Amino acid sequence: MKALLSGKNLQGSTLKRGVSTLEILIAFAVLMLSLTAVIGVLFGTQSVFVDTETNSEALYKAHAALEEERALSRQDFLAVSTTPSTVELVGSLSYTKKMTVVDLTPCKKQATSTITWINEGRPQK
Repeated sequence: MKALLSGKNLQGSTLKRGVSTLEILIAFAVLMLSLTAVIGVLFGTQSVFVDTETNSEALYKAHAALEEERALSRQDFLAVSTTPSTVELVGSLSYTKKMTVVDLTPCKKQATSTITWINEGRPQK
């Protein structure tokens, strides 16, 4: 009984046919997996960048709204009150602004600025 465990044929010569083709095929498979991973990371990074920029813009709008209410309170404290929601369109983004004012005491109010947004080009999950 003969076993071909060493990679030689019955005459004793080494079997090399098809090995280089197999190596090339494996190399291409590894290359394609690597490229797929790199492309996925690039698109994921771009998405995170856009989300961060949108969050920063919304935060800026919230701070600006609070500063407007603070300035109004210095002119006429009683005029500071809850405002209805307003919609502002910026490109494909639709920002909804809302100012909620709560009277804590006759001399103290708490203002909360809420900014929400919907991106028409990118539905929320």
